[in-house]
Amino acid sequence: MVERSPVLNMLCHAILIAGALTVCIPLYFAFVAGSLTVAEVQKVPLPWLPGGQFFDNLQLAWSKGNFSRTFTNSIIVALGITAGKIAVSLLSAFAITYFRFRYRMLAFWLIFMSLMLPIEVRIVRPSKPWQMPRCRCNGSWIRCVSPISGAGSAGTRSRSRSNGTWSTPIRG
Repeated sequence: MVERSPVLNMLCHAILIAGALTVCIPLYFAFVAGSLTVAEVQKVPLPWLPGGQFFDNLQLAWSKGNFSRTFTNSIIVALGITAGKIAVSLLSAFAITYFRFRYRMLAFWLIFMSLMLPIEVRIVRPSKPWQMPRCRCNGSWIRCVSPISGAGSAGTRSRSRSNGTWSTPIRG
């Protein structure tokens, strides 16, 4: 039901604006803290207005913290994971849409729910620390991106029970 009341519209907009401000205030304070000197940041009431040191602090963080390399790595990994997720999701959607196989809707909902979970939730840590495999991602973005891109999106193809061949497309 859609209500067309000016009072209700104003109330909804006020709630949305309050929520947006609540989300944006910590980001604003991070920007303000990045534009201040260390002494100004350590003062108990943090100033509400930005200082004049933003570009100096940005240049210092970029050079001292090796930020250019980590930023480049983050961009490449994020774009690779995004492209991989989209590719696997498209293939999964194609298989679920055009092929009939047993438990097709179960596969759809499992894939859908696993794509909604953050990666941190899907990673299960071994119970003993010495069983943790060593990270072999050093020096290669492909090795870091490929396992995360396909996580939670497998299992969309099935074999027919009668002859062991891949399932056939839906006609009509």
